[in-house]
Amino acid sequence: MRKSPGFTAAAVLSLGLGIGATTAIFSVLDALILRPLPVADPQRLVLVNRGVGGTVLSYNMWKQIRQQQDVFSGMFAYMPTEFDLVTPGEKRSIPALYASGDYFSTLGVSAVRGRTLLPSDDVRGGSLVCVISYGLWERQYAKSPSVIGKTLSLNGQQFEVVGVTPPSFFGFDVGETFDVIVPLESERIVDAKQSGINARSYWWMLPRFGSVLDTDKWSLFIGARLKPGIDYERANAQMGVLAPAVIQAGLSPGTDEKLRQYARHAYLRATPMPNGMSTTRELYGQAMELMIFMAGTILIITCANLANLMHARLAARQRELATRLALGASRWRLVRQALTESMALSIIGAALGLVIAHWGGKLLAFAICTSDAGPNGQYLYLPFDARFFWFPAMATILSALLIGMGPGLRTAQMAPYLAMKGGRASLATSRDTSRALLVVAQVALSMTVLVGAGLLVRTLQKLLAQDLGYDLKGVLTVEASLAVGDESPERQAFIARELLAKFRSVPGVVAAARYANTHSNSIKSNVIVQRPGGVEDHVTCVFVLASSDYFQTLHVPLFAGRDFTEEDHSGSTGVAIISETAARRFFPEINPLGLTFQQVDETGQQSKVKVVGIVKDVKELVRSSDQPFPIVYRPIAQCSSPCPRFGTYQVRFMGPLSDIKARAKDAARSIDPGLALEFSLMSGTEMYDRERTSARLATSLGLLALMLAAIGVYGVTSYATAQRTNEIGLRMALGAQPRDVLRLIVGESLRVIFVGIAFGALGAFGASRLIQEMLFGVTPADPLTFTFAAWLMVTVAAAAALFPAYRALKTDPMIALRAE
Repeated sequence: MRKSPGFTAAAVLSLGLGIGATTAIFSVLDALILRPLPVADPQRLVLVNRGVGGTVLSYNMWKQIRQQQDVFSGMFAYMPTEFDLVTPGEKRSIPALYASGDYFSTLGVSAVRGRTLLPSDDVRGGSLVCVISYGLWERQYAKSPSVIGKTLSLNGQQFEVVGVTPPSFFGFDVGETFDVIVPLESERIVDAKQSGINARSYWWMLPRFGSVLDTDKWSLFIGARLKPGIDYERANAQMGVLAPAVIQAGLSPGTDEKLRQYARHAYLRATPMPNGMSTTRELYGQAMELMIFMAGTILIITCANLANLMHARLAARQRELATRLALGASRWRLVRQALTESMALSIIGAALGLVIAHWGGKLLAFAICTSDAGPNGQYLYLPFDARFFWFPAMATILSALLIGMGPGLRTAQMAPYLAMKGGRASLATSRDTSRALLVVAQVALSMTVLVGAGLLVRTLQKLLAQDLGYDLKGVLTVEASLAVGDESPERQAFIARELLAKFRSVPGVVAAARYANTHSNSIKSNVIVQRPGGVEDHVTCVFVLASSDYFQTLHVPLFAGRDFTEEDHSGSTGVAIISETAARRFFPEINPLGLTFQQVDETGQQSKVKVVGIVKDVKELVRSSDQPFPIVYRPIAQCSSPCPRFGTYQVRFMGPLSDIKARAKDAARSIDPGLALEFSLMSGTEMYDRERTSARLATSLGLLALMLAAIGVYGVTSYATAQRTNEIGLRMALGAQPRDVLRLIVGESLRVIFVGIAFGALGAFGASRLIQEMLFGVTPADPLTFTFAAWLMVTVAAAAALFPAYRALKTDPMIALRAE
């Protein structure tokens, strides 16, 4: 290795990149899909969910299941949420969980400091206590032992810290984490005005639209642990028996027939959950499987590359190896020598790969978990343990075999008389079939990876080119809340109006508006439309409360009618602006302006609303291929109780962002010193984080495959050219022109490359169909992607072959003829 530092560096770096990339992606795939939860006996954990309509159940359903079941040794319920840690001028949201008192005992998790939640904590009117995460303990309290007993202000309520969770515990949801866990019953106090526990039928989720897709405020999940001797089939059977009574517990007395019919088709089941729940897994699982396939392909390309290089090195040492044979060495001894050298290279490359994998895995996990997929913080647990090491260990052994076995066997076939030859001897002819096949394999595999990356990039381009109906570029989202105290509704409404007026007067602000979501989490239809002719229709819609200038701030086109004005207040006629889809749904083939519908609130009360405008559809769903949801916009001044305290402010600005933030804080302080603001800047394309991350990662792997293929072509062409020194010298002595020599060498390389591209295109065509669900706007056989990948492959490979061919032109014909 010391005598060939260039070869050693190239081999170690190539192997390090191949093993490192593969291990990093595998570690993330393992954390998302394969690794059991870091709790006691995770194989007996189940998730109790509805067979129709998803995983979320109501608080009443949770109580009914817990009281009537006899197949679980323990049950727990939890709800992801966010709490505000506020100080004057600043607001900080932290991920949190409402959890039942049996949450920790059922999972088998103990506290590293203090205690966990107990059933006695989770009672109505109980003490406000909380358990904090190890991360929050480290960040905010510097791991101080005196944290137990301290108070934490969450949404203005004082909670006593009673324990700290282990550093490995992130909850039941893989890909998410928490900073604090509080008893489920405390939700009645923290969210007293909009408590989900107090709402009997609060058990259905609808998408909500703000600036982008928001998550649901109230989502109760139920987990359980099977009793010893109880299997999943028996648990499912009992859930089926309990389902009718449990579902009825989630219905209000005045439930309409539509919901009752729906409920009759719903059932309960116990789903095995040894690996926990995971929204991140659903979003990125298929993408990670694709990436591990691409990374494994790159590792094979690397091994083929190094096998060619090893063959060239052993060919250069053929006199030495032939001498060993002549002195009595066995052929198996030569094979072992080649394998030993390849194993040494693989071990060093794997050591470098571990470093790359350790940091690469963290970067990849960070890239996956930066999207706001839920109220909880995004996090992947990637421990540096035995599971992390066994994969690169297996990759090292495989690499050593692939690199050393072929060249070793070829070396063992040489004749001992080569040791007595005084001139250049060769193990291979200029048309070495095995080397050509390795190059074909490298090019074919690289082509497959390039096409996959190209399809994902094209998908991202198509998604970003979609017209979302709004424009958030240059819009600052501001969340406002009071650091202390609980002002009266009148005082809150006054502060909200004053704050909006102040924002509009801030220098650099082009437009500003206030909005809030206000729709039921029930499946009940919240709109009743009486069409001409007496036809009555019940429709479920998304409701958005908005101030004047809301559509102007977000650049949502107003197609017909008017915008909201200051005259649309609580004492005036109820008005609404509806989206295109809502207009077609409410009043098909009729001009809806001036027509009315009935809005149904949480209590079932109906109010008459007049349509005064129609705006463009806004695509709020994660996949833009879905149909837009009908949206009804109401003036925020006409909200029914309970009204939002402040809502969210959208501020379209020009100039430095830091200046706008500073001026906004000054404006808030001038109204109330206790106002705290939280800022976020979004582009409106956050819903495509999965596609963006997948495309970037696939492109990186594609470029790496392209680079390795180019190195392989360069190495093989250089070796073949060196073996043909005499032939080239003879051709030039007989009058061959430089262009003839270039055409000869590059042409032979291109023939091999074209064969590899042909096989690669066939492989890519088959492989791309496996990722068809990940594509949008492009087909698996997209001609532009295949053409560009082939052109890029030919260009890079031809350039790689051109360098050794150009070097061959400098050969002195006389020296070449005297070589032997």
